[in-house]
Amino acid sequence: MKNKMKEIRPKLRRSIMRNNDPSRGQNSKNSKRIMRNESDVAKLRSLLLLLSTLIATAGSACTFNFSLSDHGPSASSGDTDQTLVFETDKLIKEGKLAEAKQRLEQEEDQRGLTPEISDKLDTVYIAMAKKAIANGKRSEAADLLKLIPADAEKYQIAQALMKDLH
Repeated sequence: MKNKMKEIRPKLRRSIMRNNDPSRGQNSKNSKRIMRNESDVAKLRSLLLLLSTLIATAGSACTFNFSLSDHGPSASSGDTDQTLVFETDKLIKEGKLAEAKQRLEQEEDQRGLTPEISDKLDTVYIAMAKKAIANGKRSEAADLLKLIPADAEKYQIAQALMKDLH
C-alpha cells in the first residue's frame, strides 16, 4: 500500500502542478474569459461606431431637410404657398405682371388662396392698374382695381387709385 501511495502522490503532485501551471488549468480559463471580454469589447466598439454613424447621418439628413424647406419647394401646402409667393415675387420683379396674375388666379380657382397669397394677388392687381394708368388705359385699370375686395388690406390703395381715375 505504501508503494501505491508513493506512486499516487507524484501523480497527484503533477496533477496539482499542472492545474496551477499558468499556461494550463484555471489560468487557461481566465485567459479565455479575458479573450471573450476583449471580443465583447470589440463588438461593443463596432456597435458604438455604427450607432454614432447612424446618429450623425440622421442629424445630417435633418439639417439637409431643414435647409431644403427654407429654400425650395416641398410637398406640404405651407411649402407650396411659400413657393407660390417666391415665384410670384420673382415674376413681379421681372415685370411679368400678367403671368403672375394668371398664376395666382389659377391657384385661386384650384385651391383658394391664403390671406398672404390673396394679398399678393391684390398687389399684382394694383401694379397692373398703375401700369395701365401710365399707358392711358383707364378702363382696364378700373377693372383691375374692382377685383380687390373691400376687406383686403390693399383696398384703401385701390380706392385712392380709383379716385385718381375719375
